Order: sequence, then C-alpha cells, then structure tokens
Amino acid sequence: MVCVVSLNEILPSEYIPQLKEFEWDSKVVYMLMFMTFAFLWLHAWLEYSSVFITSMSASTYYFNSNAQLDGSAEVLSCIRFLYLNHCGSVALGAGIIAFVRFVLVVFLFISK
Repeated sequence: MVCVVSLNEILPSEYIPQLKEFEWDSKVVYMLMFMTFAFLWLHAWLEYSSVFITSMSASTYYFNSNAQLDGSAEVLSCIRFLYLNHCGSVALGAGIIAFVRFVLVVFLFISK
C-alpha cells in the first residue's frame, strides 16, 4: 500500500519543509480501495477456512469416538475436503463478510 500511495505527486509541506504532502489522484484512491477490499477478503478467507477445518476436525473426532476408545481427528482429510469440495463456499462467505467489513471501514473513514 505504501508503494501505491507513492504513486501520488509528493509535495513539500507549506509550513515545515521536512514534511511531505500528497496530491491525491483518483486512480490511486481506487487502487487503495481495491487493495483494502482484497486484504479484507483474504483475511476473512484465512480466518473462516481455519474455523471450517477446526469445526470439521472436532466433528470427526466426536463421530469416530465410542465408549470403548477415543477416535482420531482427521485434520488432513478435513483440509483436503475444504480445498476440494468447499473452497468456493468459504470464498463466497468470506467475500460477503469482507464486503460488510469494507462498508464499515468506509463509514469509519467518512466519520473521521
């Protein structure tokens, strides 16, 4: 994001020459908005894919256990199941959550 911000025209400050100010270009603002949304989507996808793996591992442990012995949590098969069967579902859910969080970030930025 720092590299994208540096695409703006950098001007010396009017009062303190050591400080710099940016002349914001609309293209750079749109790039920053896109990068923020992409970061929020990636963060939500990683967060909820780990929740999916944890909950599915707990359920396989529960259903593999019985009164005689403890079952095993099949974590690697849960990871495979996520990436082969449910990757799009988690990505869609993460996209919806990222959109809601992005709207929240925009409103917080406007309120400041």
